[in-house]
Amino acid sequence: MATREDLHALVDWLPECAWQEANETMLAQLKKHDPVSYALFTAPEDDLTEDEIAVLEEADEDRRKGRGGSAPLFQVKKRLSKLP
Repeated sequence: MATREDLHALVDWLPECAWQEANETMLAQLKKHDPVSYALFTAPEDDLTEDEIAVLEEADEDRRKGRGGSAPLFQVKKRLSKLP
């Protein structure tokens, strides 16, 4: 079985003119054997606004610093039911 390092070496070995064909072959196999991963891998990038990116970065920073945390589903539903 090939290791990750073997696959990286193979990609490094391929001439640039073969990349497109190798990519198409790999994607075809991924689509056949793992359609969910294929969909995630080929999904377009999100078009986020600068404000949305800032909010996501702030949330990541909070998570890294241990702030925020999680809440049980019933508490989330209760909080959401009180929104206008």
